[in-house]
Amino acid sequence: MQQRLLEGYLAGAVEKEPFTTRTAALKAEADRVREKLAAAQTTGAEVGEHVVEMWDFAQDAARRWMVSQTPARREILTRALLKRSLSATSLVTIKRKPFDMLAEGLSVETPRGDWT
Repeated sequence: MQQRLLEGYLAGAVEKEPFTTRTAALKAEADRVREKLAAAQTTGAEVGEHVVEMWDFAQDAARRWMVSQTPARREILTRALLKRSLSATSLVTIKRKPFDMLAEGLSVETPRGDWT
C-alpha cells in the first residue's frame, strides 16, 4: 500500500498533505503489527515457563503441605483449588483445570479395543 501511495504521489495523483498523513498512518499501523508479533512470540515462551512451574508445583505440593504451616497451606489450596465449599457433611472442592487432570491421572487407551 505504501508503494502504491508513493507511486501516486510521484505521478501527481495524490497531493502532499494526504500523502504525508497516509504515510504516517501506514507507519503507525506497521509498528503496531510488529509489536503484536513480538508480543505473540514472547507469549509462547511465557506459557511454557508457566506450565513447567505448574508441573513442578504439582510434583512438590504434597511434601510442601506436610512441612508447612497454615499460611503456606492456604496458599497451596488457593493455587490448586478453584472453589471450596462446606456441605452438611464434608468439604467440597473443585480443582483448577491443570490440577484436576493431574489428580485424575492420564487415561491410556489401547490401540486395539479387543485386547484385555
